Amino acid sequence: MTGVFMVTDSVFDSGVTLTFWPFQLTSGDWISTGFAEVGTGNLAGGFGNDMEIFNIVLAIDFGRPVEGLRFFFGEYGGNTNLTINGDFRNEEDFSLLHGQIVGGTMVEVLSLPGGLGILRIMGTVSSFPIGGQELAIDDVCDSTIFEDGFELGDTSLWSVSVL
Repeated sequence: MTGVFMVTDSVFDSGVTLTFWPFQLTSGDWISTGFAEVGTGNLAGGFGNDMEIFNIVLAIDFGRPVEGLRFFFGEYGGNTNLTINGDFRNEEDFSLLHGQIVGGTMVEVLSLPGGLGILRIMGTVSSFPIGGQELAIDDVCDSTIFEDGFELGDTSLWSVSVL
């Protein structure tokens, strides 16, 4: 699949719904002109394709609460938006959330060279929107076993709808 995802687009894959929302800048202003696309540049350090996110929020819905999440990321500039269970954070980068309680969960961030990292959320996650100005994510899955998750592999099977 090729293409660009804009605010209000939704993608359905393997029982997971991805919906694209407006993004909050460091200034506190909200913008809805961002976009996201599936990329092949391995910018998040995971396996296969990445979701490359530019001034937009990606809400990931597994259809039910999951016990913890883990994902690879690559931060390349600007701020990040992270919401867990309705608790919104707007930070310069994910490392500032390491050791924090967000939405009743514990956030751990392992920062790696080159802007790469792994973010792990421990606890029950009912809602999970994530965004950035220049951000890539990959291999979003249950943090204990790969029971629930998605890999941006064969995107030709995705269907996109505009709300």
